[in-house]
Amino acid sequence: MALPLSQLPQEIIREVRGRKGLAFLAFVIVSFAVLGAGFVWPYKYQSETIIFVDDRNIIAPLMEGRAVATEINDRTSAAKELLMSRSLIEKVALDPEIYPDAPSDPAALEYRIANIRSGLSVRPRGDSYFSIGFSSTSQMEAFRVAQKLGQVFIEETKDRKRAESRNAYDFIDKQVKSYEQQLAQAENRLKEFLSENTDGTEQEANARMAQLRNQLELAELEKKELETRAASLQGQLSGIRPTIRQGRTEDAYRERIRILEERLDSLRLQYHDTYPDIVILREQLA
Repeated sequence: MALPLSQLPQEIIREVRGRKGLAFLAFVIVSFAVLGAGFVWPYKYQSETIIFVDDRNIIAPLMEGRAVATEINDRTSAAKELLMSRSLIEKVALDPEIYPDAPSDPAALEYRIANIRSGLSVRPRGDSYFSIGFSSTSQMEAFRVAQKLGQVFIEETKDRKRAESRNAYDFIDKQVKSYEQQLAQAENRLKEFLSENTDGTEQEANARMAQLRNQLELAELEKKELETRAASLQGQLSGIRPTIRQGRTEDAYRERIRILEERLDSLRLQYHDTYPDIVILREQLA
């Protein structure tokens, strides 16, 4: 008949009390077995290398605000995946300072690689650190393998960062050259546009300059005419005799006629007789 679970501990205690000699003998056998196993069981040594994680790179300022920061656990997983790769483990397995005896055949090498992988451990240590550990029955092997794993990991990380920086530089250089090419093309299009429209632009500029020059010359003529009138009025106010005043007035008119004729001759050298300024000057001299 099966006993309920609630009564099972009491039944066991009752049986042990009833067979004290047998229970004591079993206890002694188990204790000595554990003690013997402790003496013959090989020691296990654990060595660790602490690595500081630095994710900064050459393009970090350019990509700031565009990427989410990677958690330390993710970086630890990536580091473990890298350390478990055959290329890195093989460098450790073939290091003569750790293993003076080279593997005799590929099977021996595979066994050594599997042994290193089984003893390898990667754990996070705070926000920016993680540890690379190795366990072995030999304390020197544990120390040297852990140290070598840290070295090859740092070297591999440096090579990858160098390649990443080179790729970033090449990318930026291509962008700069692309912008330079676009700028050169824009300048060439501007030059072509200006070369195709040079005649019209120069004609408009020359016409504007001629117009301003004519306005300036007409203003000078009007100024001289006003100065002549002012001189005549000043003579009248000063009580100069009519004959002298008449002579000076005639001289002023002759001077004005001479200036207008010079202006007319100058315009005829540049324009036809139908030019508006020439027509106006001829009417003034008529």
